[in-house]
Amino acid sequence: MKYTAIILLAGLLAVVACKEQDEKVDVPALHQNVPPELVAADPECFLKVVGRDSIIFQMEHDGDSVHGVFNWKPYEKDTKLSNFKGTLINGKGKAIAQVSAEGMNTNEELEFSVSNNTVSVKYGEMEQQKDGIWHYKSGTQTSTQILTKVDCPH
Repeated sequence: MKYTAIILLAGLLAVVACKEQDEKVDVPALHQNVPPELVAADPECFLKVVGRDSIIFQMEHDGDSVHGVFNWKPYEKDTKLSNFKGTLINGKGKAIAQVSAEGMNTNEELEFSVSNNTVSVKYGEMEQQKDGIWHYKSGTQTSTQILTKVDCPH
């Protein structure tokens, strides 16, 4: 009786595991960790690779509204994965990004500019404000990373 219960339990677990595996969908690397509503049909993609590190910026816009993915993937270090929503007006973007990095989830301000075949993303010291969002700290110097436009994976 004891062995029968163990065999039935093992069989039930195998059926559940197989069902979960069947439901998994293979997703291109740039779309990992992106909610389905943010995966763009015709996104614009930008990339910067330095050594084995990569910075990926993918966006789709509808009028002044913009949403997308901004991922920083250093080689053999913790990644920073972000989904953002905001506005893009006259090539200047402002958004709030939902960020996952080093086991933490935060909301951060994201500023960028788009021109021709590049996107420039602002980096700088940040501080958490009363709204719970990490904003660029006023009075501190910022820098930019320039990413080059690339074909998006299909």
